[in-house]
Amino acid sequence: MENDSQTNEQLAKKYFDEGEIAFHNRNYEKAIECFKKALEYKPDFAGACNNIGSAYQFWNGQYQKAIEYYKKAIELKPDYAGAYSNMGNAYKDWNGQYVKAIEYYEKAIELKPDYADAYYNMGNAYFNWNGQYEKAIECYKEVIKYKPDYADAYYCMGLAYYYWNGQYAKAIECYGEAIKLKPDYAEAYCNMGVAYFELGDESWGISCIKQAARLGNENAKNLLAVNGIE
Repeated sequence: MENDSQTNEQLAKKYFDEGEIAFHNRNYEKAIECFKKALEYKPDFAGACNNIGSAYQFWNGQYQKAIEYYKKAIELKPDYAGAYSNMGNAYKDWNGQYVKAIEYYEKAIELKPDYADAYYNMGNAYFNWNGQYEKAIECYKEVIKYKPDYADAYYCMGLAYYYWNGQYAKAIECYGEAIKLKPDYAEAYCNMGVAYFELGDESWGISCIKQAARLGNENAKNLLAVNGIE
């Protein structure tokens, strides 16, 4: 019996690892097959349930199936912060169910107080839920507290300051921090340029937008073309 148990454990891990490879190669159908096979050998494999959920979510946004498997993962492992966060992502992306999404992000953070990704996604939920920019910024600040090199958090905080009563100088500061961490961050350069224009600094605005265009940002290229700037 012990040998059978060890064999089942090994086979579950084998199929799980194969599923992870397929997932990272964006072959979500194959990934689901492998993770489900892992569950056959280890029915209480919460990580496999969670990953099936993620695969369904990324495979043409099958959010209902994704949530079903995230719930199974949590039933098997009630303190599974990652599954709660993923369920929040599914509700956020599934027709913008932000109230439910935030509820699950908060649960994930309760279980794992330094969960930077959960704070980041909760910030995005507040940003998109009727423009609750102040709450979004609070979340992005928590991200940076726990993960200071999180360039996207600085970028999104810049967007939030931009739209929250036009705090353009603070937006520029955040975009600048994002660029320090990610020097080829074209979107940050483009939005920094727009913020400079809002402050009346055309020279810096053009410079930033030109850099964004050089990095391949289509919005920046269009801005330059529309304004006749070479």
